[in-house]
Amino acid sequence: MNWAIAQQLQNGKFLIEAMVQQDGFGVTYKALHRHLHIPVIIKTTDQFFRYHPEYPQYLNRFTQEAQILAQLSQDGHSHLVRILDLFVEAEHYCMVTEYVEGENLSARVQQQNVLPEAEAVKYIEQVAQALSVVHQAGIVHWNVIPENMILRPNGKIVLNDFAASGKIVKATASKPLGSCPFAPYEKVIDGNRQPTVDIYSLSGSLYYLLTGKLPTNSLARKINNEELISPQKLASVSYAVNEAIVQGMALEPKDRPQSIQEWLSLLTNTHAADDLSSDRGINYTTLRDLLAAGKWQAADRETWQIMSAIANAETDGWLEAENLHNFPCQDLYTIDQLWRKYSNKRFGFSVQKQIYQNLGGKLKCDREIWAKFGDTVGWREDEQWLTENELTYNLSAPSGHLPSIPSGWVYLIGHLYNRLETAAFMKLAIALFYHKGDRL
Repeated sequence: MNWAIAQQLQNGKFLIEAMVQQDGFGVTYKALHRHLHIPVIIKTTDQFFRYHPEYPQYLNRFTQEAQILAQLSQDGHSHLVRILDLFVEAEHYCMVTEYVEGENLSARVQQQNVLPEAEAVKYIEQVAQALSVVHQAGIVHWNVIPENMILRPNGKIVLNDFAASGKIVKATASKPLGSCPFAPYEKVIDGNRQPTVDIYSLSGSLYYLLTGKLPTNSLARKINNEELISPQKLASVSYAVNEAIVQGMALEPKDRPQSIQEWLSLLTNTHAADDLSSDRGINYTTLRDLLAAGKWQAADRETWQIMSAIANAETDGWLEAENLHNFPCQDLYTIDQLWRKYSNKRFGFSVQKQIYQNLGGKLKCDREIWAKFGDTVGWREDEQWLTENELTYNLSAPSGHLPSIPSGWVYLIGHLYNRLETAAFMKLAIALFYHKGDRL
């Protein structure tokens, strides 16, 4: 039986103001703490839990976790919701938490469509700090979703709703656990309570913040072999963040990072092991940073500027085929590897070369093969070659779409040519694929 609005609990200490949520775990109310004159949240146990054979064990765990969380929140962990009280009222066990004023991140995404990467990562890092603390205390939150991440007016995130952390697994007809796109399949099937459950849900939450899309349901992935679409295919997401999400949402628990700290190291591992070697003393950090941030058009132009500088192009910006034949192998390799890495092997000169050769392309110029190549990599539409501004600068582009052969040529000469089928252009492009010392 639910409590009525204006009903008093604990001899008038609390006054029920509104029902916030009802699910298979219990009922959540907003109430007024009449002694302190502050709003609070009261989470109750489901009245039918007392008939469950594991009810005594559940109550013991519920009480122990409430005590631990209360201590953690009092120790100055600003990203944890504070536990204020624990009491029994009419056979309902009740946990009282602070009422967190602010906007949950799900609502924020619905208003803005997606969040900028820097903002989303900042929020998720704060949630991760809270999870790290509770995991060390032996508690798994078990309900890490954007709705439970509350953004205070001061810009800090509070991880809310620990009520599920001690609950008995219990699906309801109205909202089965499997319907949650942030839940790993092992939580749905057998109620797994390992930290990797929270890591999956945290990664899925970041996925949603950055793309505005719900990730593929884990049961559909497990049972129907449905694919988890990479975040980079849906939005502008940097390499490191994409990798952290994909690894954090690995289908099998053993394939995920095993701790929050291990997952955070992926999130901040943007430039690990990048080979920026150059035979000509070129600084590749700008190109790397642009690619890591998913700024594909800017990276395209930066690639051209680097190649022009290395090849000692004339002041009009044109390159001769011989310039590319003599292009240093190490630098071409560095450029190619950076493009391949940060596009998940979708872009790069070696990707283009493989496509060109698969179409039958050889060292000798062939207009027909070159046209087919343009069609395949998305540089032509309706037999017309696209200009720089008509290219696609995201990961939905066809494989090999970038760099734009070599990057920047369209940018520099597009205003002079409506069609880029000139023998000179083809000669330069093929020289790039078959340059001396080739190791792509």
